[in-house]
Amino acid sequence: MLRYDYVQLFNTMRYSHLLNRNPALLNVVEHDLYLPHNMHMMVSATLDLMCSPLFDAAEIGHLREAAWLGQCMGRIGNLTTTWERELDEGDFTSGVYARALMQGDLTLRHLRNVDRQAIRAAIVNGQHEAHFLARWQEHRQAILAKSSQVKSVDLDQFVLGLQRLICLHLGSRGHK
Repeated sequence: MLRYDYVQLFNTMRYSHLLNRNPALLNVVEHDLYLPHNMHMMVSATLDLMCSPLFDAAEIGHLREAAWLGQCMGRIGNLTTTWERELDEGDFTSGVYARALMQGDLTLRHLRNVDRQAIRAAIVNGQHEAHFLARWQEHRQAILAKSSQVKSVDLDQFVLGLQRLICLHLGSRGHK
């Protein structure tokens, strides 16, 4: 499983490279499928479980689902606080760009010409950050709902850690 998780992490890097070479590939579904792996949480969760003798292996599916949702939450914290810096770098892998493009708030011409003012306005006016922050809340609720199915790992503590993480992300906006 650890090897599988690392392969997914490497796929994220490949996918990001593809997106930056061809922004026409941007879409929310693939963003949400591939890019959360760059948060490295599935790898960390697998390593943690390997070192947890009290973990009930029968809960692995439920726990990996919770870890995946947590990884998505980490990605949301990252993408909502780095897209402006990434705009200046010409890095359009953030979900806010994918969503703005899919919603019609951005065009490929904006991205290809790196029209920073139009892109920034499209993200802000389209409330694309707010969309992802609402998704963060949905993921949080889904993890908490899993608490009844996972007894050998404290998912409430996991969620508390994710809440601290989003605070760190939001508090570091403009500094990373």
